[in-house]
Amino acid sequence: MKVVGGLFVVVFTLALVSGCIGQRVFPDVYNVTEEVSPEGIEYDPQNNRFVIGSLTTGFVRAITPSGNISVLVNDDRIRMGTFGIDYYNGNLYIAVTNNSALALRGGVYTPGNVQSALAVADATTGVVTRFIDLTPFGNPNRMWANDVAVTSPGVVHLTDAAGRQLWRVELSSGSVQTLNDSLFATNGSSSGVNLNGIKPVGNVVITCATDSGLFFRITQNQTVSIINNLRIPGCDGIRTTGKSPPTIVVSTRARIYEITSSDNFVSASILQSQNTTYGSVATSALVQTGTSEQTVYSLNRPSAAPYAIERTLTISGAVSFTPSPSSSPSSSPTSSPSPCGCTASPSPCGSNRNNNNDVIINFYFA
Repeated sequence: MKVVGGLFVVVFTLALVSGCIGQRVFPDVYNVTEEVSPEGIEYDPQNNRFVIGSLTTGFVRAITPSGNISVLVNDDRIRMGTFGIDYYNGNLYIAVTNNSALALRGGVYTPGNVQSALAVADATTGVVTRFIDLTPFGNPNRMWANDVAVTSPGVVHLTDAAGRQLWRVELSSGSVQTLNDSLFATNGSSSGVNLNGIKPVGNVVITCATDSGLFFRITQNQTVSIINNLRIPGCDGIRTTGKSPPTIVVSTRARIYEITSSDNFVSASILQSQNTTYGSVATSALVQTGTSEQTVYSLNRPSAAPYAIERTLTISGAVSFTPSPSSSPSSSPTSSPSPCGCTASPSPCGSNRNNNNDVIINFYFA
């Protein structure tokens, strides 16, 4: 299928995902043959589509189940490059940086010219409603806004993959705080990709370091500890399934993992894993495909196009809830009679969850 005058070509197989007929149906593979260098992928349950960023153009694109691709967010301020994306209550939270984009565009990485920011865009219209510059709160020689997560209503955390720190952004005031901990550098390289994926799980936040493969547990009083018995070198994106006990999905270049814990991620273990077809995964997205099932779609980004979004793991026993048709973007998800609606009892669709199963906590730096 050619879209927008031939700029995009999407090829997909017609083996469809089982589950919510006519509602959450996606092909097994999408091949995007434009040089967009996508890094971050997220599923938008409100509009039933994927969104992907771009290291080269910065634009955020939307991909529908039928394979249509269109530019959704094209604000000039994000054109430096977009990485991780998180959906929360009708908005897209986007990690913006020019770190890797400089080299991909043929530019020169010069110490002192690195920038990072958080952009918030309406998931339906693509209009950027907030843009918060993180550059003053990082090292201008080493800074890289890599991934992003809403960790409590109005509070967003981003990983600095080069600066070995976390940014905490309070949206109401625009204030930015940083969390640095010596543990983040444990067994890591001096120049590699450090903190990467990030997600809230229960009352803690989980992040991982790509270079060391270590995972970190961060409490509400900003105590950092290494999660025991878990090390996955090359770890990248993290997603939360909403299962009980909680599990997370971790992407690496060649394999996707489901990780479980029985002690609130003091320790963790691998529940299942699966190789990817293309062996160059960056991040993944979760799609609710049944009343107790989610499907993982992984974004493969080799050194050159085509880029593929492929169906990988099936997560069984996942809590299922999606916004009801009457929900407004700013409201919390509510119960729905839909096969893909909130069917668990008691209902998990309270105000402490977003639309992609993440448990949202009140998480503050001291």
